[in-house]
Amino acid sequence: MLNKKNVSLLVIVCLLMIINCNLAFADNGNLIKPNDAGGYWEYWKVVEVGSQYWTYSSWEIGASGTGYKGDSIAYGEQKSWSSTYSGTLKCSKNEIEASVGYSFTNSGSQWASYTAYFEYDGQYIEIQVRSVYKTKSVKQQKWIHNDGYDVPTGEYAYVYPKGWDHWDYRAVKY
Repeated sequence: MLNKKNVSLLVIVCLLMIINCNLAFADNGNLIKPNDAGGYWEYWKVVEVGSQYWTYSSWEIGASGTGYKGDSIAYGEQKSWSSTYSGTLKCSKNEIEASVGYSFTNSGSQWASYTAYFEYDGQYIEIQVRSVYKTKSVKQQKWIHNDGYDVPTGEYAYVYPKGWDHWDYRAVKY
């Protein structure tokens, strides 16, 4: 027969069991999954990021013309740019951007301008412009998760995120 004392004791025991179960499945606020119940999946992660180096787009003619000694030829326009990548993208774009420290998915426009001077009468000049990108090599590795264990494979892929940085100019004189 349950009286008030036994009911109180039963409630306390139940509360202690609930608290104990919660503590057994919590690790610094993160839920622990016991053995993942046979879970299996494959995923990719960044394992190495190389040093930054510069890469360039192809030269484009911005302005060209013939002039007289001492005169100038000028180029100027609002020019569109976009960041990009080459290679094989296996990880998420966000993960790659976080690992290299810059965006390779952005775009915009910026004023491009350059002036060159003729050195003799009848000289022909082309003002050329190209994009300059900061670039890094990112090594990605395939991993397998199986029953709570993460195992690296020997499969790798490389991606080269290119973050647009600035315009580069040159005057080609003939």
